[in-house]
Parts: sequence; C-alpha cells; structure tokens
Amino acid sequence: MGKEKSGKILEVNLKNNSFKEIFYDKDLVKTFLGAIMGSKKL
Repeated sequence: MGKEKSGKILEVNLKNNSFKEIFYDKDLVKTFLGAIMGSKKL
C-alpha cells in the first residue's frame, strides 16, 4: 500500500484569489504537537 494522506486542509486566500490544498499526515501532526506539548511540561 502507498502512503495515504489522512487529512486535507483547504486554504483560501481571498487577496490573491488563489486556492491552496495542503495535505498532511495525522501521524506527522501528532508528532509535531507531541514535541510542542513535551517541551511545555507542567
């Protein structure tokens, strides 16, 4: 199986009348957020 994109964000830029499609992997996001939360341990 190939890599699947778990989520998709549609970013609308009204100023430039352009549309950006940003694909991301949930695991990558979790890792990123985990690193942020880990650095802010209370």
